[in-house]
Amino acid sequence: MTHRPDSAADLARAPAPRVPAREPYALDAARAVAARLGDLDPAAPPRARLLRPPPAGLGTRVGALPGSFDPLTSAHAALAAAALRHGGLHSLLYLLSVYTVDKVARDHAALPDRALVLLHHVARRRRQGVIVVNRGLYVEEAEAVAPLLPAGAELWFVVGFDKIVQVFDPRYYADREAALRRLFSLAGFLVAPRAAAGRADLAALLDRPENRPYRPRVRPIPLAPAYRDDSATEARALLTAGRDASALLAPAAAAFMAATGCYRDDAAYAARRRALLGS
Repeated sequence: MTHRPDSAADLARAPAPRVPAREPYALDAARAVAARLGDLDPAAPPRARLLRPPPAGLGTRVGALPGSFDPLTSAHAALAAAALRHGGLHSLLYLLSVYTVDKVARDHAALPDRALVLLHHVARRRRQGVIVVNRGLYVEEAEAVAPLLPAGAELWFVVGFDKIVQVFDPRYYADREAALRRLFSLAGFLVAPRAAAGRADLAALLDRPENRPYRPRVRPIPLAPAYRDDSATEARALLTAGRDASALLAPAAAAFMAATGCYRDDAAYAARRRALLGS
């Protein structure tokens, strides 16, 4: 039987995709990433691929920052830093999903390219890594990630207030209570302010009778006001309109855009996208 490198130890030993130093966003670099992700079928049971483990190790309190990262923003980076600083985490993984709830077929950058940007972003960050999962709901992502963590480790999703509202929204579940019991048995949530919604709003949400059982597994973390209104959606809108979005972009995303034309020149990027996705 062929051994599949699915354990935390195996994945920690597996090398990250090699990226040419002089051309970090060359098509071959993205193809190498795509090859690592090719078997993450969204129709299959929950599964994760740890593209780059944190060099300092996962530790026993692991954060997971989910997103489409289309593009990676300075707000994403600030949220990751805030979670590590204030959330009691030993490590943080940027969590990219093959399937993003509410955003199907709306991505601009191809999945391998978004993963490649994340790999460059975390390259010199010893406590940060990148993981890709094949499912979109938090409970499914927790089921995918949990087997890759060290024994006894805790998983904490790092989200903005708008996402914890989504977690408790019954429309995402066939059986809300069963799904939430499963989710909170696998993970907790560190919640940052979003727009005008802060700690008081989170406390009010958790005080609702249907949410109270899960209150111990949801904790607030601070985020600088400068980042609370920023979003990838806003960055894309500015870029596609030909306006300056440099204040919103993480440096790795700005470098990717400059190298590929993504977000600014759809025709130029279309050929690269076809080469990566075959469509």
